[in-house]
Amino acid sequence: MRKLLITSFLISIFNFCFGQFSSKNPPLKSYSPWSIGLAVKSSFEDITTDRALQDSYDFNYNPKFSFELELFAEKRMNNNWYLNFGINYHQLSLEYDYKIPIFFDKTGLIDSENIVHNKYEIVLNNSFERLELSAIAEYTLFNDGNDYKNGAQLDFRVRSVNRIAYIGIPVSLKKEFGNRRLRFTTKVGIEPAGLIKSKIDYNYYHQSGMHIEGSKENYKYRGEEFSRVELKELDIKNQISYLQIFQVNGFLNIGFIHSYKYHSFFMESEFKRSLTSFSQRNTTSYLQSLGFRTGVIKRFAASKVIDMSKRRPKFNW
Repeated sequence: MRKLLITSFLISIFNFCFGQFSSKNPPLKSYSPWSIGLAVKSSFEDITTDRALQDSYDFNYNPKFSFELELFAEKRMNNNWYLNFGINYHQLSLEYDYKIPIFFDKTGLIDSENIVHNKYEIVLNNSFERLELSAIAEYTLFNDGNDYKNGAQLDFRVRSVNRIAYIGIPVSLKKEFGNRRLRFTTKVGIEPAGLIKSKIDYNYYHQSGMHIEGSKENYKYRGEEFSRVELKELDIKNQISYLQIFQVNGFLNIGFIHSYKYHSFFMESEFKRSLTSFSQRNTTSYLQSLGFRTGVIKRFAASKVIDMSKRRPKFNW
């Protein structure tokens, strides 16, 4: 069975590579100069920046896997040059990770259960967003010699995912090398893009992305564990996104295209980089991606034009 699968795979590769000499492929002149296509791309994103503007706290961001769906048309010109233009939907995600220092105030209100209530006003301000929130933390004093001391530093932790979507209008010039069924292609272009969605989810992968971290271990008694500090109330007062509403990208593609009759299948690697800033607040930030793009192109038969000048008029006498 394994030998049969390997043999079938090798035959498929042979037909793909050498089938380009088949006579079933229509000649180039039988195609219409216009064609349409559909492409899907997946890529890894990155942000190049000299600095991530922020206040006095630890902040990290991590671009994640993204995808793109594109519908396009192309027009064949002379010598296997093609003009491409289309519209695409591009979605990516950014992970944000904040650690904001907070301090325990033991002089706060202590209730009958030996719990101290501290209220914090927190402002996050960096290259990508500004966030103002208030929070109430409960500190339980167990009097075991390991409680937090007055003025002890802890971390208010925020982890979130920003889902971003763009609509782009790519325009490019493509060159195909060769006239066989399997051809090498290269393409260069520019893409104006507009931001249509930027939604920050503070429930980090279905878990609360906001909590308080301290250096003290939890209190343990008779096999049970009790937290020394808990985040009880949270109120987001104001949120501002600094992402650029409009940007211009440049891209370069290299790949292969395989044609059979009136369909062409292509595989490309694509490098894309924003030519304008990704952030309104940080002009040194640029979004770039390296991905794999594949799809299909539908070609049409050339229209038949009747030359009326060669037709002799007929008269019925």
